[in-house]
Amino acid sequence: MSELLQRPTPPDADIADITGPAAAGAAAPDADQGVAGARPVGGGDGPEPGGGGGHDSIELFGPIDTRWKALGGATWGIPANSGLTRPDGTIVVDFKPQAAAVTTKSICYKAGIGAYVLTGAIRIAWQQFRGGNLGAPTADQQTAHDGVGRYQTFEHAVYVWHPTTGAHEVNGAIQQRYAELGGSAWGYPITDETATPDRRGRFNHFRDAATGAEKSIYWTPQTGAREVFGYIRQAWAALKWERGLLGYPTSGEMATHDGVGRWQTFEAGILVWHPTTGAFEVHGAILDHYYQLGGTRWGYPITNEGAAADGGRFNHFRDVASGAEKSIYWTQATGAVEVYGLIRSHWAGMGWESSYLGYPVGPEKDWPEGGSGSRQQQFNHGRMLYRAKDNLTAPDPIRFDHKKGSGRGFRYEAHVEARFDGTMRFFGQARNVAPAGSYEYEIHALLHWGTTTLSWYTRDSLPLAATQSTKRSWNQSDRQPAFTAEYFALQQATFEVRQFEVESGGGSPPPPQTSLQQFRFCVSSLHHPKHAQEVWATDRDEARQILRDQLGNPGAGDSWNIDDGECT
Repeated sequence: MSELLQRPTPPDADIADITGPAAAGAAAPDADQGVAGARPVGGGDGPEPGGGGGHDSIELFGPIDTRWKALGGATWGIPANSGLTRPDGTIVVDFKPQAAAVTTKSICYKAGIGAYVLTGAIRIAWQQFRGGNLGAPTADQQTAHDGVGRYQTFEHAVYVWHPTTGAHEVNGAIQQRYAELGGSAWGYPITDETATPDRRGRFNHFRDAATGAEKSIYWTPQTGAREVFGYIRQAWAALKWERGLLGYPTSGEMATHDGVGRWQTFEAGILVWHPTTGAFEVHGAILDHYYQLGGTRWGYPITNEGAAADGGRFNHFRDVASGAEKSIYWTQATGAVEVYGLIRSHWAGMGWESSYLGYPVGPEKDWPEGGSGSRQQQFNHGRMLYRAKDNLTAPDPIRFDHKKGSGRGFRYEAHVEARFDGTMRFFGQARNVAPAGSYEYEIHALLHWGTTTLSWYTRDSLPLAATQSTKRSWNQSDRQPAFTAEYFALQQATFEVRQFEVESGGGSPPPPQTSLQQFRFCVSSLHHPKHAQEVWATDRDEARQILRDQLGNPGAGDSWNIDDGECT
């Protein structure tokens, strides 16, 4: 039997003791190939593997004997069994310190590789591994980068140990990528390689022992081995890892255009991170359009893709340099369309896609009628205008809304739309909610701005609603001169709606309702105080005018007396 270096190593100090470099006492791969192991001799009981028995009952031979003697012989450990041959041909002999009851170390030999020592947690993990054949050790344990952890290479894997993480194996393509990333300096494994729930891939999780940050490497035959860590890993985990909408990673992390942010590709989308925005995903048609707009140069995502009204989808973004927020909205009918700037701000204030404008259907473009630098953007039911000279925006049409009533009986909603070209539309609906009698009604609408007032009215009836509600709709259009310069000021107009309805069989009609606050006044003649009449009005002057309209001016020497409240 050939001898290797005869420099003995000291006995194990504890379970994680390092046995020195592989060359120190390791049997050369070609030393007595196929002739190595241990056998019972003498008068001992011939202990079973892992059992007791003195050294005089076990005879070592071949490279295992050579290595044992190089380590210090009986002072290093006493053979505890006659050896075990594993299915792959690896021969394992266990040892225990003198006077110890349990084995704590082993020498493993395989022809063509050599004899190497297993100790501590790595030895236990290798012996207990049930995930496949990791092969024989190809070196003794080595010290990890930080002087705390240990690692040991095997034919098909590496075992890595740290007191805070334990011993775990890394193998195959994941092991190769792990080595490229820096091994334990990148992180200590906290799992063995594990199959993913969909059985497509494999993964290991890791931990940076210094910071506690957790990391992962995922592998599939289609994507290869890809690391994922930091805020992007946290966001991916929140999306249910590879089972979520993004699937498996297809790249490592990459720097964004500004060198500050990071992004990573996945099978069905990307995750993008910036320290001021966090990490969010973009996928599908919105991602395609995001790429066309310039990706992070256009803005960092500040939301995951979210659901919008009527089956639409959206992501919001931020230009981190200016702070300006932007969006991309998608529907089956419109595709993905961006919206940003003051046009976006005004649209958001109206209720986004739930507003009467609906979704954007095309990008911003020039608006020549508004002057130099002016812009417009089309939506489902109109457009948004931006006038550059005074930095103003307005929807086209501008819409005014009024609703009144709840519960059973009469209720209505009235709307006025004003378009930039002067088209005006008065429309709405009245309803009689069962159970209720029939109604005669009249609705007046007035629009006031500056010195201009426009008015509309509709009159109709609603039949008896004994068990089923009834409704009436109206839609009136007329044309005014184009608003041009007045159009943006029109947004500040006062919209006033009054209604008057009478239910069949009822007594005197209720007071007219208005969008302005009204009060009850008692109006009587100075000469005829008993002939008092109640009037609803916004103030005393309006009450006096209503009385003149109904009764005319008082007689000579007479006047109207107006008191607050009911007539008594």
